[in-house]
Amino acid sequence: MRETIRAQPNDETKSSLVSLFTQRCFDFIENNVRAIRYIPSGLAALGLVIIARKLYMFNRFTTAQQIPAEFIVQHFRLKGIVKNITPSGELQVEHVPIIAWRIFRRWNHHASPLLPVRLGGCELTDGALPWLNDSITEKRIWFRALQVSTDGHIECIVTKRKRILSNICINEVLIKNGLAKVKHIEGLANDRLYIKFSEKLVKAEMRADKRGKGIWKRPPLTERIRNYPGYVKRRIMDYGNERYEGGKSLLRRFKFRLPWRHKDKK
Repeated sequence: MRETIRAQPNDETKSSLVSLFTQRCFDFIENNVRAIRYIPSGLAALGLVIIARKLYMFNRFTTAQQIPAEFIVQHFRLKGIVKNITPSGELQVEHVPIIAWRIFRRWNHHASPLLPVRLGGCELTDGALPWLNDSITEKRIWFRALQVSTDGHIECIVTKRKRILSNICINEVLIKNGLAKVKHIEGLANDRLYIKFSEKLVKAEMRADKRGKGIWKRPPLTERIRNYPGYVKRRIMDYGNERYEGGKSLLRRFKFRLPWRHKDKK
């Protein structure tokens, strides 16, 4: 009997404590309903910030070494502004992050280093520099890194927005206009993007050669006919110096090129 009598007060105290705790929880929820509603959205925002930091959405790259390796291997598209073009044709680009905070940019008064970007697959000529200065200086571009060279330069595919829904490839335009030649990039023979890109550049160079644009420009027909005798004489002498001594009996063996054609007639 005494044990049962002692057990009753313990059960009553436990039940009273539970009810008191639940009552206080309900009171807290009722008094802070608005704050509790914002908890899921706050957690979601925190998750997005963590994901953005993992994807380098807030990072501003100033050197080639700061660009993650997966960005170069998978050829992620980056955005930037061309600030200067060196005499060698290198683009000095200010990288613009995916999410740029204008407030921090206003506070940051000192100029940040610029990325050294090269036009991948292109060997520039003297006529390319004026075109680049007029077309992309202080303009926004998109560049996809193909490879980082040993001297810290980034070989890139550079594009620029032409209209709202169309872009132009600066590399291809330069070669199409005869302002550059195709240059092979070593170490990318098995890269799918580079293979397709190099095929486009080769087709653009063949088109420029066929149309005689830029460095492929040929003299007019009248000038070629006027210079044809001297051309024949030079070819005979060159061929004679290589094959025969004195240049004897060459007319039957020599293949002449007609002045109105670009290739040798076989």
